[in-house]
Formats: sequence, structure tokens, C-alpha cells
Amino acid sequence: MTNFSENNSENENVLAINPTKLSESERELLGDFLDGDDDPEVFFKDKNYPFDESVIKLSKEISWRLSKDKESQCFEVIGKRVGNGNYGFIDKVKGKLFFKDAELVYMPVHQKPNKARIRKEIPRKKHVSENQWRRDVNKEYRRTKQAGHLFIRKPVFFQDDGNLRAYLFMRKMPGQTLEQVLKGDLDEKTRLAICLSILQAYTQQVKARNLVHNDISPRNIMVDLSDPHNPRCFFIDFAFAKKQTTNDAMKFPIKGTALYIAPERFEGKGSSTKSDVFSLGHILAQVMGEKPPSFNTAEPFYQRAMKGEFDSELIHLNNQQVKKQIQAMLNPNPGERALINEVSATISTALKEDGLDLQVAALTK
Repeated sequence: MTNFSENNSENENVLAINPTKLSESERELLGDFLDGDDDPEVFFKDKNYPFDESVIKLSKEISWRLSKDKESQCFEVIGKRVGNGNYGFIDKVKGKLFFKDAELVYMPVHQKPNKARIRKEIPRKKHVSENQWRRDVNKEYRRTKQAGHLFIRKPVFFQDDGNLRAYLFMRKMPGQTLEQVLKGDLDEKTRLAICLSILQAYTQQVKARNLVHNDISPRNIMVDLSDPHNPRCFFIDFAFAKKQTTNDAMKFPIKGTALYIAPERFEGKGSSTKSDVFSLGHILAQVMGEKPPSFNTAEPFYQRAMKGEFDSELIHLNNQQVKKQIQAMLNPNPGERALINEVSATISTALKEDGLDLQVAALTK
């Protein structure tokens, strides 16, 4: 990566460049700058990069990646941060810079909205060895690629002031997180339609891909309500996912969102599709009005999971058969939990009885 300095003498010519709005001279200069870097990774905004007789200062951060042909290169222009978690950060992508006929070209995301992208940045935590951290990042890449619908690109590893970081680009799913959607005013039919779409999305994007997600939560499900009667759902964040055949029994610490972790995982018995079903049970319950508790330690979550009960009344659900099936997903015994296809069939029947012959929209592939 090109070295930069924040303090430059007054005689240096600092050129402020907005990579999304380039004049002809800026296009040529920035193209030479990007093409001439032997080790491109991240070019930060508001940093000074010495180049030729001047200094370049970018108004937007730029991240390098290989193009789809795996030979040419392109540079993603980073937008605002939209996610901030314990394991990484999510940034929107405004567009990309690439070379066409030796000339630098900028293409904003809105020209191809169905291919909007995000960047996930993953810093290495001090208590995690570099080798383990790299394995974890590469594992997340492989599992996300296995899921298929996020069209993830290979991770790029880099150093920022001596701190190791990595980033991955992937497709931005349409809509909002389920957590955001549930803050809205939704009728019972829409809620049931969302439940059915969640189950179908899990079947296609996780189970059929021979994966166990292991971190199903309202923040990790995207919901597109462009058509409320035909919502589309997408699972995201496969950081803790595993192959169905992988034995993760007695592996601690247990990773995931405690509120949705099945009791057998707390006991060290490992995860499976059935433990995902438990998570989905509480997800569907929350869609239908369940109010989850908040605990400060893991023990109350385990005791709660062993009860196999809802945390509160499902205030938006009147159909008792659907309620019975969702509660069966919470059975403490994995072998006695309801099957996803059974729950889906019950919800589909309820929707038809209510006069809504739901045709779930085809999922993006």
C-alpha cells in the first residue's frame, strides 16, 4: 500500500479528489495513482498520499479488489457505515472505479441497483492469534460462498497502522433487517407471510446448501416488503455457519446470539439443523408479537431455552394451529421439534383460509 503522511509542508500541492465526481485531469491523475500502486488495498479518505509532484487527498475511502474475471482490478468507493458489531463493520458501497480501454471509469451503484454491494470489514482482536483470525475470515468466506445468494468475493487482508484487518465484498440484499421491519405497523397476514418467507428462505439458502447458520437473529435476516403479500427474505452473516456434517460438539465458547441459541448448544452437544429450527421458532414468535427478555449472563438463557415456551403472548397471532406448530419448534428435545416443512404448510393453509393465496416470490439466486 502506498505510504501516506497526515502532515505536509505548506509548499506541497494537496489535491482534494472526490472519486465519484472526477474531472478529466483528476480522472487521469487518480488513474495513474491507482494503477501505479504495486500493493493496493485501502486508500483512506482525508489522508494525504504523496504522488509525483503533488499530494492526493480523497473525499471517499477506496478499497481494491479483483474484478469478476479474476485478472483485472477495480476499486470500490465506500459510502456510509450501516452496521457495527462485535466482529466487524458493514459499509455501503457507492460505486466502483475500473479501467476501460486504459481509462479510469466510475460506475455508481444506482446504474445496476440489483447488484448493490456492501463491504464487511473485520479487524483482528488482540486476544486472537493471527493464524486463527485468518482461518476464521477464510471460513466465513467459504460458508458465505456456499450459501450462494450473497455473491461474496475473496477476502483482502491488510495492515492499518500495524493493525491487521480484512474486508470482504458481497451483494447487498434488498429491504431492511427483520429487526427494523418489526418496528413497523404490520397486520397479521403480512406477519404470517413474513414467517412463511423466512422458512422458505432458510430451506433454500441454508438447509439446501448443507449448512447450519448458527446465528439466526432479527439482525441477520433481510426482509423485502416491496409487495407485503409476497415478502422476500434473505439470510445474511454466515460468520458462525458450518457444514451440516461438521461436528462442533464441546467447542467453546459458543458463538451466536444467546437469545436464540438452542439448549443442546449450551450443553456442548453441538449444532445442527434442529438447533437452527429452535432459533427460527423464537424468530417466528417475535414476528407474531413475542417480547423477548434481556439477561446479563448465559445461565438464564439456558434455563429459558429448556422451558420450551414463548416469552410472552403472541399478540398478533389468532390461529391456534400455527401457534401450536411454532411452539413445537421450541421443544427442548431436538428430536421432537416441529419440521420446517410442516410449519410452512400450516402457515400456508392459514393464509389461504384468511383469503390470501400466497405465492412466495422467487428468491434471488
